[in-house]
Amino acid sequence: MIRATKKDHILNRVMEEYVSGAQQLSVVPGALSFMKVKIHNQFNQREIYTIQIKDPDENVIVEPEFKLVTDKTEWRHWAA
Repeated sequence: MIRATKKDHILNRVMEEYVSGAQQLSVVPGALSFMKVKIHNQFNQREIYTIQIKDPDENVIVEPEFKLVTDKTEWRHWAA
């Protein structure tokens, strides 16, 4: 019971720390831009993280301008 109540408090504190350190990526049309964000799991258990990408032009264009790269090989290709 105590662990369940502490977990919410700990998760809220960690998220507040992350949100306060949020980063913004400014892009130049026609140029590749990258932002590397390291996610550190402080607990010895599996966690699920949600990443949201908000593009103000997503209602106007067909192809998404922003993409989350999760594959190491693809990351090396684009960031090389």
